[in-house]
Amino acid sequence: MFGKPNAGWSEFSLGKAKCQASYLTGGALDFVDAFIERLEDRRRLNVELNEECARTALVETESGTYVIQSPDLGGIGRKRPLKIFDASDRSLRELTLELLRDVESDIPGWAEFKYHSAGKRNITMVERRVAQLRALAEHRWRFGDTKENEDWPDFALGFRAGWELFDFPVRIDHLRKCRQSTGFRPSGKRSGKGPRWLAADVFLRELPPTGKLRNALRPTRTILENWYGEAKALHPALKDTRLLFSWWTAAAHEAEGGALFLVDAISRGKNENAAACEIAMKIRPQGGIESFATVFTKV
Repeated sequence: MFGKPNAGWSEFSLGKAKCQASYLTGGALDFVDAFIERLEDRRRLNVELNEECARTALVETESGTYVIQSPDLGGIGRKRPLKIFDASDRSLRELTLELLRDVESDIPGWAEFKYHSAGKRNITMVERRVAQLRALAEHRWRFGDTKENEDWPDFALGFRAGWELFDFPVRIDHLRKCRQSTGFRPSGKRSGKGPRWLAADVFLRELPPTGKLRNALRPTRTILENWYGEAKALHPALKDTRLLFSWWTAAAHEAEGGALFLVDAISRGKNENAAACEIAMKIRPQGGIESFATVFTKV
């Protein structure tokens, strides 16, 4: 579908349709947005690429999927004839997986293509959006199965690698009413790359205002469990604890710059379902726990 972006251009091909997509539109990232809306069942595919003196569009109708190449009425030079290519032989699943493969292979390049800069913030925005498309795709299809349209059950999503999309209107406001856990007191800041165990009041000072947070993707159970295992290795006081994964019913919250804030609960001892306290975590945009605090909700 898409070649690697190069100096503001990228090759696009689907069946017999071919073009050189320019930076005047978002290229493959516009396709990512369109496929997200398609998998969310908000609308059929209708996304366009700009090339020199022409436009190339991928359009889905009730009767099939087509690539339409038409002259750009605002362009200059020789006008090209209208061409329509039938792409109905390619399933939505095939197109989604091909698009993910092409974009994930060069996220910095696509960040520069769309935003004209491969800065950290731009790369993070692309990573989040691509992760959302992958999560939606993995929710819709059992990758590798022959039954293409068989959905994953919701409970199975927690065991898949990657990131997951949550749209529940859960707020993080209750954290601001929390106090320090007496059973799990911070063991002090840790130098180096390990996560910092902060006092509750210190952690809350790093929490952005609610108006600057939005519901976002969360790490899956497997990834979050691995990150917490690294935190336990660096903070012996957490040695015998485990996450309860209460996040299955709540969204993470994303701040400007891509950091995620999320809340879970931890337990210890034989009763795995009894929460010892809550744990508030700040997740780096590139993954991993940056800092955390152990808290109780005030009564």
